[in-house]
Amino acid sequence: QMPEYGGLEVVQLFRMSRPDKTNMPFVVLTASATSDVLEQCENLGAAYLSKPFEPPELLRLVDVAVRPDRTSEKKQSGQDSLEQNK
Repeated sequence: QMPEYGGLEVVQLFRMSRPDKTNMPFVVLTASATSDVLEQCENLGAAYLSKPFEPPELLRLVDVAVRPDRTSEKKQSGQDSLEQNK
């Protein structure tokens, strides 16, 4: 637990106070990965990682969080290549 707020509370407060930033990614690090906590993360649109974790796991989640639609990015890149070859 953090001193005043837990990670889920921080995400919830941010989401309520900044509705213009609904796409802001969050990764919640939790020692209590209960189904309730995981459901709350999902409802808030936050990724989660259970403690203890390995640094590569965190890096992968951050990468996915900041680039949620990598498939679309690859499709666009492929489409651009096709158009250049015409």
